[in-house]
Amino acid sequence: MLKTLLKKQLLEFVSGFLSKNTEKKKQGKGSKAVVIGLFIFAFISFMMMFFSMAFMLSGLTAEGGDWLYFSVFGILASLMGIMGSVFMTYNTLFEAKDNDMLLSMPIPSWMILFSRMAGLYLTAFFFEAMVFIPAVIIYFITSPIKPLPLILCIVNVFVLPLFAISISFVLGWVIAFFASKLRNKSIITVVFSLVFFAVYYFCAMRLNEIINMIMTNTEIIGEWIKKYLNPIYRMGLGCAGDFFSYVIFLVFVCIIFAVIYIIASHSFIKLATAKKGMKKIKYKEKLTARTSVKAAFLKKEFLFFKNTPIYILNCALGSLILLIVAVFSAVRHNDLTAVLALVPQFGEDSLPCVLAVAVCFVASMNNMTSVSVSLEGKSLWFLKSVPADVKNIFFGKLMLHILVTGVPLLIADIIISTAFGFGFITFILFTLFTEVFMILCAETGLMVNLIFPKTDWLNEASAVKQSISALIGMFAGMLYSILVILSFYLLSAFTTPVIFFISVTAVLLLLTALIYKWLTTAGIKRFMAL
Repeated sequence: MLKTLLKKQLLEFVSGFLSKNTEKKKQGKGSKAVVIGLFIFAFISFMMMFFSMAFMLSGLTAEGGDWLYFSVFGILASLMGIMGSVFMTYNTLFEAKDNDMLLSMPIPSWMILFSRMAGLYLTAFFFEAMVFIPAVIIYFITSPIKPLPLILCIVNVFVLPLFAISISFVLGWVIAFFASKLRNKSIITVVFSLVFFAVYYFCAMRLNEIINMIMTNTEIIGEWIKKYLNPIYRMGLGCAGDFFSYVIFLVFVCIIFAVIYIIASHSFIKLATAKKGMKKIKYKEKLTARTSVKAAFLKKEFLFFKNTPIYILNCALGSLILLIVAVFSAVRHNDLTAVLALVPQFGEDSLPCVLAVAVCFVASMNNMTSVSVSLEGKSLWFLKSVPADVKNIFFGKLMLHILVTGVPLLIADIIISTAFGFGFITFILFTLFTEVFMILCAETGLMVNLIFPKTDWLNEASAVKQSISALIGMFAGMLYSILVILSFYLLSAFTTPVIFFISVTAVLLLLTALIYKWLTTAGIKRFMAL
């Protein structure tokens, strides 16, 4: 039984990156190659960042700080593993759609829990491998290769995720406990996640300062790790060649995981079957205002979005970042102007174009439409059975993206234009350019999701984070941004910002019209065939 559950969880993890529809057509080799290629590209891109960081910190090993080098990357890898798995823990363990079905079968709850945690282990493994593998490679490039340290480093790649999912489970359990007491469970998840993201981005923006601090305060940091993070200190010694120290770290991780797992297995059924919300609403008869079909579909999309934390956090975080970027630009506009003046191709007149491209890049981080069809899941038949034009269904999904992204985008446009003193004409063109770009991204996401739907998921995390449409939708927005940047770079010497805005906006409008034409013709046919 355990073998079957583990196989099911592995297939669920892998199938998250593949798309299926109700016609049960096999996905072509070309589509699978695209998925694998994009996944490898994203994995390598993140690894390159940590390769450069490892190279900058490799000086620690020259001063006998091998253990400190591995301890620092052990901490970073653990944080990445926790961050990568904590947002899936709640949905995967306590909110999976097949929990009731599995618990109704003669299957011990500990087996179900173990198989779920195996999936979380894979997620944490990939996040931690992106950090620790580059550190190991750089270490053995800059230092002599010794068999024992090499073996222990390889073992550590597989041990660290156990520590990460143990912490992730505790955090997920806390979220599940409080969510079971609240009617709107999305509030606590969103707040918790935003705090986590804020800490992550703060560290990412100050990465160089953190590296310099580590290099100049090695003794203080080393003593702090020894005193407060002794298991990580033992791990660092072990990866540097101290076998006994690594055994201590391994035993510590195994004990922590075992204790948390035993405690969790006793509360799993209670939390997985808990009634959501404490207060029971008493029905009161009242008149409902009559609305249009389009408004009804938009309201339906908004209510689902509001009550799905993983949808908000993974597909709409760009809206928050837009406001942060706008405020930062207003406060530091003089510094940004001075930096751009150092680039020969960017004169003072080109400042609106550069800022517009930057704003578009941030707006492209929102990819709600690229998963909106997939998130219908098993209730897709109900949506298709409604006697309404499919165009109205598409309108609701597109308009949700446009409102959630477009309103913060408009606020950012106003703040940036005011801070940098743009004229009225420039402001209008600046705003029109960014808003049209955003609409193009919304339509592209919906088109991609219709081509690569994923409706056989067991929890929303699979559709949002492990589907080809989400991956392509995210990269499509970035690709549009890169193409606009290249266009500006090639045309900056031959045209003015006004002409650039008008010409590129015209091209974006043409692409928007073509994709909308596809959505209202071939897109409708694909939707009805799902």
